[in-house]
Amino acid sequence: MPVEGRRDFSTVKNSKLALPFWQQSCGELLRLLDTSGGYLVAPSAPSLCMAADDEELWKSHLVADHAVMDSGYLSLLLLAMGRPRPPRISGHQVMEHLLFEGSNEVIPFRQRKVLWVMPNEKERGRIGEFLTAKRFDTALQYYYIAPFYTSHEGFKDRALREKCREFAPDWIILCIGGGRQEKLGAYLRTEFGPKPAIIATGAAIAFFTGSQFRIPRWADRLYLGWLLRTVKNPRWMIPRYAAAVRLPLLLSKLVKKRP
Repeated sequence: MPVEGRRDFSTVKNSKLALPFWQQSCGELLRLLDTSGGYLVAPSAPSLCMAADDEELWKSHLVADHAVMDSGYLSLLLLAMGRPRPPRISGHQVMEHLLFEGSNEVIPFRQRKVLWVMPNEKERGRIGEFLTAKRFDTALQYYYIAPFYTSHEGFKDRALREKCREFAPDWIILCIGGGRQEKLGAYLRTEFGPKPAIIATGAAIAFFTGSQFRIPRWADRLYLGWLLRTVKNPRWMIPRYAAAVRLPLLLSKLVKKRP
């Protein structure tokens, strides 16, 4: 049976970086997602570099209803090129609103059914403990441990689809990392239409559960989150950010075509 508002993933054309970047505040974005649904991506510089070489990943970005300027690096590049920049809203900021400010001032997130897609059981335990400590209703949370997807077809996770139908969440939050979560989010958006709201913020939740170094708000706002993460975990973060060094070379390709 066709789903109202369903996206036909197969018709997305080979256009480059016409992502629907949000132009207003984070709170206004979350209110819209809460009432109207939609699929939100927060592309980092490494994931954009991956998308430049992976057409399926790029199409997965284009399926999104909204994007936020998570990458401070990309924002600074656009400034240097004299191009208009959307307001910077990081994945960290989105999760901060949902877990703290959003619970009271932006949207009643504590009253919503949330399906969390996690990379492993350890992270599932961490977020469960965190939400319990923050007095979230455990009956409104469901945790799905994603398998290790080995191909584009693998992201068509029918077990997750059936669990979404059974649990009927208001929100789906993908926490499995950039370059993978976008493909899974595109599949879910295609299957279900605009509702439930889907956000792909990767490891942003880990800043609050303790899995990753807690980034102070001032550092996130000053584009310094990457530096603090690198100092805390150089073995993991240096190769990741080194791969993003080539973003200026790819930017002309990524902005060359627009729908």
